[in-house]
Amino acid sequence: MESQCSPSSHFPPRLIDLIYHPYRLHPCSSTSPITIKNLAVSKLTSDPEVQQQFGEVTKSFGLDGGGHAEGRRHDIKSYAYERKGKGYTRVKFGVESARGRGVVWAEIAHDNPSQFHYLQLTLPNGKTMSIEDERPPELSRPERQHRVSQRLLTLQHTYYQKDVVDAVAR
Repeated sequence: MESQCSPSSHFPPRLIDLIYHPYRLHPCSSTSPITIKNLAVSKLTSDPEVQQQFGEVTKSFGLDGGGHAEGRRHDIKSYAYERKGKGYTRVKFGVESARGRGVVWAEIAHDNPSQFHYLQLTLPNGKTMSIEDERPPELSRPERQHRVSQRLLTLQHTYYQKDVVDAVAR
């Protein structure tokens, strides 16, 4: 199978691409949506748990935006953003096997594009499999509240809790 990023696939940019799509990543970069999709599909096909639950991935494709699908190409939905000075790209696309269709969500960091930040597959029955998840665990609600209150105290803000205000008002 020929790579979609071979030198023969480089065409001069169209004017519309230069005007309306300046935010898109180069189609052959390691952080482009097609490259991330290809890497994700190869991870899915090599994962034994995916083989058992979903079957062999036979097709991958971009998802319909909910409109009319006649004659339209469905691009891979992607979103590039920065958090704490690091660049990330998220993608969402569909996969198909003999057991049905699934949806894949994946995210990579731009400084390490060969490692997924997370890679998840939603099965036809609605269950979600986490193939890779390198995200830090989320804090519990009391831990988040404690951090917020500590931050407010260091900024010397005054804050009130509803029950305390009601007790003082009596």
